[in-house]
Parts: sequence; structure tokens; C-alpha cells
Amino acid sequence: MFEAEPAIAAAMRRGIPERWMAVALSGLLLNGRDVRAFIRRAIRDGKSPEQVTGLYARALATVERRGRAVDDFSAYAATPPGDIDLRVFTQGEVWVDIYRQPHRITDTSDLTDEYLRNLLGFLDREAIQFHGAVIGRKPQARDLRKARAWLEATPLMRTLREEAARRGV
Repeated sequence: MFEAEPAIAAAMRRGIPERWMAVALSGLLLNGRDVRAFIRRAIRDGKSPEQVTGLYARALATVERRGRAVDDFSAYAATPPGDIDLRVFTQGEVWVDIYRQPHRITDTSDLTDEYLRNLLGFLDREAIQFHGAVIGRKPQARDLRKARAWLEATPLMRTLREEAARRGV
């Protein structure tokens, strides 16, 4: 059973601003983990606690409305903010950011050159984590080559690389 008071006290000891407590608790409940890095990113991106809490509420409502297993990848709101829906790797049309907003890969006004460059770097840096999540085991440093090969073979990464080449990024 989740007890709110100890979780709130622990979150405050970890330096989460009080006005972000609802986000921290939503993250603990829906993501099942500490979301401090996500909160720092949201603050840096100029998001308000209310905006992010609204994303959690939307994820919860989507899951409740559709049932626990949401089969439709395009139901972007079903994944809590700050988490990645691993199905993103099985398609090559959109990237879904941490705020659950889809970005059409070929739309330069939506996925700018800078965003594309940063996204490619992020995916490369996190390849071992994503690969570990997909295969269902804790990633090991020795798996890096295998993880990068897996990533490069995904429809998402192939499309991102093709788009980067097309744009000269």
C-alpha cells in the first residue's frame, strides 16, 4: 500500500520544490519511480506544475477509459510524461517527447534540425538503456555494441538517419 506522507517527506528531503509535490507523487504512482530529473527538465523547459500534473491526469484517464493495455501507439497520452513508450522504435513517422507530444519526423517546422541533431545524440547515448528495456533485462556495459546495432536497425532510427541525411544535418 502506498503511503503518501512518507513519500512526501522523502521527496522534500530530496529537494523537490513544494509546488512540484503533486508531480512528484504522480510520478511515483504512475511511473513507479523517482521523477526528479523529469521535474528539473520540466522547470528548465518552462512548464508549470499544473501543466505536468495535467499530463499525468490525462495518462491516467486514457488508461482508465481504454483499459490497462492501450494497444494503439497513437494514444500518446496513455504513457505517463517522462516515460518513453518503447513502441516508438517500431515505427518511423513520429517521435513522442517527454510531454507526450508527437513530432512528425519529416516536418522541419515541428522537428527542427537542432531537435533532430539532439534527438539522434540522445538516442545514441541511451541506446543501451532502451535496448535493455526492450529485451527485458538490466543492461550491461558489454552490451553497448549490440544495443547500438539494435537501435540502428529500428524503423525509428532508420527514418531519423534518412531525414538527417536529407537535411544535411
